[in-house]
This record gives sequence, structure tokens and C-alpha cells, in this order.
Amino acid sequence: MPRVTFSTPPLDRRPSAAESGPDGDATDLLAAIGTDRPEPADDGTQRRRTLMTCLGCGVLAFIIVLAPAVVWWSWQDQAGDEASSPAATQPPAASDPGEKGGGPEESEEPTDESTEEPTPDPVSPAPPDAKAMNSIASPSGNIVCSLAGDTVSCSLREHRLSEHCPTDQPVSVQVEGEAEPHIGCGQDAGDPQPPQLDYGASATDGTVACTSRKDGMTCWNTVTGRGFMVARGTLDTF
Repeated sequence: MPRVTFSTPPLDRRPSAAESGPDGDATDLLAAIGTDRPEPADDGTQRRRTLMTCLGCGVLAFIIVLAPAVVWWSWQDQAGDEASSPAATQPPAASDPGEKGGGPEESEEPTDESTEEPTPDPVSPAPPDAKAMNSIASPSGNIVCSLAGDTVSCSLREHRLSEHCPTDQPVSVQVEGEAEPHIGCGQDAGDPQPPQLDYGASATDGTVACTSRKDGMTCWNTVTGRGFMVARGTLDTF
């Protein structure tokens, strides 16, 4: 039989990069594919854009956050400078003495009240209804007394106290301040005609007081409590 030979047409094969030269089909293919992609941006341009964006954000943050704080700090510094300025700390100038009264201003000397000694509390105060009197006499007129400040003295014109004084002379007794009662002779205390102090009534002057009773006259210093009681036949001191 005769031999039949089949021939297969060669495949359409693109040459490889090694088979093609610089001007071959492979170079054209790569160039065609590359035309569909955007060229990448230059690295330097991209960095400049990023830097400008960051700077813009920083300026915006300063305006929003830091600017009010800077304004507040400036206001505080200005207020402190005004408070510490010489005009604020300088005391007011003294007024001209000639403005008032046309002459020098008189200075008032302060009074030192601390040097005054306070009056001690009375140990035996005068009765609440005591009358302010500095000279008194008993209803009988036989006892006359004088009251002044911290001293009180009484005299008996008729008495039976011969142990202290002869009966033809008045006998007297006195209390002064913190001293003990003193008994004397021949001295008549009080006014010649002093006002009468009724029985049961009291008189006071300064820090001394007297109370008139039927059994005699009792007088004392209200601060110290020292005093005496006198009658026609009695003279007691305390």
C-alpha cells in the first residue's frame, strides 16, 4: 500500500525573550501590556504631600487647642503685672494738713485703758435699795456717820464705852480701804446736822455702805468686807 503521510501545521508560537532580540515581538508585547497601568508617582513628591498634610493638621490643632490656653496665660501674666506695679502697691499719699481747717492736723493721742485697774467684785455689796448718801444720822441722832469713796467713819455722842473713850467725849470708829477698823476718841464724824437714816434703811457712797437698825449702826467696805457695828453700849469690829 502506498504510505500516507499527514503533516500537522506548525503551532503559532510566540518567541521567548531569549529567542527575540531587543526589537522582537516579546518587547512589543510587554510594552503593550504596560500601557494599561498608571505610572507610579515619584517617591519625593509623595513624601512632600504627606509632610504638607501633617503640617496642616498641626496648625489646625494649635489653633483649636493651644491658642485659647496661650490667650489665658497672657491674661494672667498681665493681671499679675498690674497687681505688682508700683502704682498698685504704693500707699495713698497723706492728705495735706491745710485742706482741713487751714492748719496742721491735730494728732489724737490714744488712750491706754489697760492701765486702769478694774474695780474688784464686792465681797459684801450694799443692799439693792441703798440710797446714795455721804452723811447720815441714826433716828435718835446719837450716831452720826460720814461715807466717802472707800472710807466710812461713825461717832457716838453719848455712850457707855469708857474702855475706849471717856464718857464725856464722843468715841469714833473708822474703816479705810483694806485697813482694819480704827477706834478713836474725841472726834465727831459727819455733819453737825446730817440727814436721818430710818431704821431698816441703808446708805452707800463709793465702796462703803451703812445700815441703820434699832440695835445700832452697821457700816462696812463692800470690797474688803471689813467694818464695824456701833451702839450706845456696843462697839464691835469685823
